[in-house]
Amino acid sequence: MSDNKIKQTQYIPISRKYRPDNFTGIVGQEHVSQTLKNAIKLNRVAHAYLFAGARGVGKTSMARVFAKALNCPNVKETQPCNKCDVCKEIAAGINLDVLEIDGASNRGIDEMRNLREHVKLKPVTGKYRIYIIDEVHMLTTEAFNALLKTLEEPPMHVKFIFATTAPHKILPTILSRCQRFDFKLIGNDIIVKQLKDIGVSEKINIEDDAILLIAKKANGSMRDAEMILDQIASFTKNKITIADISNMLGVVDQDVLINMSRAIKDNQSNTLLNILNEMICNGKEPFYIVNELIEHFRNMLILAECPDESYVVLNKDSLKQLKALALEFSKEELFYIIKVLQNASEQMNKSSLSKILLEVTLLKIARQKKLLPIEDIMSSIKKLEYIVSRNEKNGFVDAGARNVLQTPQHFKEKEDDILSMKGTFSDEVEDNINDDEKYVIEQKVMSVPNTAPADLFSKVQTLWESIVTEVKRTKVSTGMFLGEGKLFKVEDNNVIVSFSKDNSLHKETLELKSNVDIIEEILTRLVSTPLKIKFAFKEGEAPVIDQKQQRSSTQIDPVVVSAIDKFKGKIVGQYFLQEEA
Repeated sequence: MSDNKIKQTQYIPISRKYRPDNFTGIVGQEHVSQTLKNAIKLNRVAHAYLFAGARGVGKTSMARVFAKALNCPNVKETQPCNKCDVCKEIAAGINLDVLEIDGASNRGIDEMRNLREHVKLKPVTGKYRIYIIDEVHMLTTEAFNALLKTLEEPPMHVKFIFATTAPHKILPTILSRCQRFDFKLIGNDIIVKQLKDIGVSEKINIEDDAILLIAKKANGSMRDAEMILDQIASFTKNKITIADISNMLGVVDQDVLINMSRAIKDNQSNTLLNILNEMICNGKEPFYIVNELIEHFRNMLILAECPDESYVVLNKDSLKQLKALALEFSKEELFYIIKVLQNASEQMNKSSLSKILLEVTLLKIARQKKLLPIEDIMSSIKKLEYIVSRNEKNGFVDAGARNVLQTPQHFKEKEDDILSMKGTFSDEVEDNINDDEKYVIEQKVMSVPNTAPADLFSKVQTLWESIVTEVKRTKVSTGMFLGEGKLFKVEDNNVIVSFSKDNSLHKETLELKSNVDIIEEILTRLVSTPLKIKFAFKEGEAPVIDQKQQRSSTQIDPVVVSAIDKFKGKIVGQYFLQEEA
């Protein structure tokens, strides 16, 4: 067979055939190409460059184009001619002045020693000797160290270009001697345009939605997108549809994901399992299905939270359909579903029972009742505790009313009863309910009538145990000393706590400004009212307010206070040593 016939039958993959041969052809990395062109134009070319980024985004292509631009004798406005022998040899990888080295297979110290000797040789045809080391992070520490001196002060005719997908693995001493360029993931719109142009050139008949799906699967890698297109082009001779790509790549169809979402929303466990079983029978891997579901519900959450639709890669019809579906789920439900699916994905990656794990996970999600924000539940419980406690004191609550507090999930199921109960309140009672209580009623979580007037002392008294506990969390000794006192009264927004004469040390310690600040901040936060704290001594039944609220910190040994906090102890007595005369 002649050489011409061999050339005619030889097929060049799309990713190689359409590999960029100048700076303009490298799409999505204009911030890099423009800087390199300016460096050539201004004669400010550095001795070492590092190209970092994900796979298939143009790092090696940029290195080759840059090498051509540096050595091409016919370079015009920083663009190589791609017609001279130098450009053709560099493109073919046979130029003697441009050496491409695979860092994974030449990672040892001996290879770097040979390179160090090799850099002394003068260029053969071009202006520079250029070394392109791909996946440079694979070099050993010893190899990096052997290269270090040469990299720092190379001969004037030598340029280094390193490419890596893992820049964090490169020694800082190497990084500090290179100009670093971070390559971005290529946008889906750029990939779609490139694939359409290739489709026209290669006479590949493919739907626009199918091209969009290829771009989505490529995850920002132009090379991956071109490889997928090449594979799909071999799959069918007729027009390539989105169904062809789904079957070829195992992608879960958008309609199937939407049907699964509706089954979850309507608690249709049987439908959900039928859809899952059909997908698995058609060759879909459970681990892949769960990741598709995570992305699907992520898209719903993004559409519900953010008005910018560009964050979701879907065609217009699917986007509109998914946006409407997202409104049927609360954001809390979407957060919960994504979290459960993510946990399942991690477990499935380590288990041989991935199908069973996915089935159980979907059943768990489908059976989950409507979720309420935890902040709303906690807020409602606190307000109910205060209201029930006050009404118990005044005899307005029956023995079973407090059970509501133990079952907050009961709130949702009893909305109708709550609304009818609200209608039984007398006008006089509703006038006496404070704003916080009205909020609870209107949120349909209140099932206990309120009749007693608002009273700040009762509110503080109800929350006192929580206040002391919170002070202990902030500072153990302060909380323990405060717990020894007794809440006496609240007067003019001053919370007065009384102590017996035996606990004078506790009172004096609490009056330190640092402790007063802690208590007042917690009081104000939990009671939702600006409050001050004061301390008093008891004398009989009538406490006498001690007007001296601040004392010097020198009266309590800081070492003692520190020991109390560190060991969570308390002072049980005081002993003094009398100095000798």
